[in-house]
Amino acid sequence: MVSINRDMMNRYQEFAGDTIKNKEVTFLYNPFHLNTIQNLRFQVEDEETEQLLNENYIIAIGRDAPQKNYPEMLQIYAQLKQRGLQYKLYILGMDVTQNSLISQIQQLGLENDVRILGIKSNVFRFLEKAKLLIHTAVHEGLCGAVIESLACATPVVVMDCPTGMDEILDGGKYGMLVPLHDQAQFIEKVEFLLNNPNEYQHYADLSAQRAKDFDVSQIAEQFLGMLN
Repeated sequence: MVSINRDMMNRYQEFAGDTIKNKEVTFLYNPFHLNTIQNLRFQVEDEETEQLLNENYIIAIGRDAPQKNYPEMLQIYAQLKQRGLQYKLYILGMDVTQNSLISQIQQLGLENDVRILGIKSNVFRFLEKAKLLIHTAVHEGLCGAVIESLACATPVVVMDCPTGMDEILDGGKYGMLVPLHDQAQFIEKVEFLLNNPNEYQHYADLSAQRAKDFDVSQIAEQFLGMLN
């Protein structure tokens, strides 16, 4: 039996108990094609898209679902704006008009700051140009958006939800890991990265380094090792 991360494997073993006593349980991360990502992140898009990319922005990626916890993200972003944040928030991955966030964006007075851009064929170009990826989900499997951001050398600030976040970032070594629902610390970590160029570059360099552990070549080798 194969899980997609160590934490999920451990949780399954605890849940299943004696029913899997004599079965081998392991984990294998989802693979990512880093060569393709590297090509796409530098691929120039149409004029309208490139105009969007010339803005100063932070980014969030994910569908419109309760687990993604977008209402809390918007609360955090509104506080950041009140504290002087000069970056827009681009949200990719959900319908532009039929989503649950429009009324909250209006209530918070963020109509000129939050852009819901829908589903894009090349999210890597947006990640390449973004200053940060922020992620506030309350549960995940193995978050592809975070790994893809690392592959684009874009630092991340994420909530430490189950499962996989702690593993992807190795306890915070490769990005900013914040306890679930700790808005004050989330704001602190965002401002720390944006206000400290040397630390920002440090995490950008580590991000690209960490992404290599999820490359399809590495995962394929591990999979073949399981078969031997």
